[in-house]
Amino acid sequence: MNHCTFSFLLALSFTFFLQACQSDQPTAETPKHDSNWDEVLNEDKSNRVPIGPPQIDSALIDTTAPVSKAEKPKIKPPYIKFETPTYRFDTINSGDIVNYEFKFSNSGERPLEITKVNASCGCTTPSWPFLPFSKGESGSIKARFDSKGKSGKQETTITVNSNAENGEVKLKMLGFVKAAE
Repeated sequence: MNHCTFSFLLALSFTFFLQACQSDQPTAETPKHDSNWDEVLNEDKSNRVPIGPPQIDSALIDTTAPVSKAEKPKIKPPYIKFETPTYRFDTINSGDIVNYEFKFSNSGERPLEITKVNASCGCTTPSWPFLPFSKGESGSIKARFDSKGKSGKQETTITVNSNAENGEVKLKMLGFVKAAE
C-alpha cells in the first residue's frame, strides 16, 4: 500500500469515527446505554468539583478598561563625565612636548566602554583604557602634544567615542607655541 492510499484510508476512517461520535443514535461500533448510565447523566452535578480550566463569564469582563503593564525599573545608560574637557597649556617653545590626562568617571548605571579615540592632527597622540568602567569608576584619556614645527596659537581636538548616552565627547588642548629662534 503506498503512502497516498494509506493517507486516504486514514482520513476516511477518521471521518466515520467523527460521524459516529456526533450521532445520537447508537451504531454498530457504539453500544446502547444501560439504565445506570442514564442515571449518571441525569444526576445532580451541583456538588461536583470542576475539572479543567475555570469558566469565565465574558459578560463580566470590562474590555474598555486600560490594561496596565508592570513597569520595569529603568537602568540609566553609561554617561562619561570629564573633570576638565579643555586643557590650556599657555605658552611653550616650539619642540616642547605637553602631556595631559583628561580624567573622567562613569556617572551612569551601566558599564562604560570607550570604543574609539581620535586626534584632529598628527601632533597629538591619545591613549585610553580598553576595559569597561562600572558605575562611579574613574579613568583617564592621556594626550601627548608635540609642538615640533608649530608656532602661534594652537588648538587640537581629541574625539572620544563610547557606548555612553553622550556617545561622542570632544576634548581640547589650547595654547601658544613660540617659534624656534
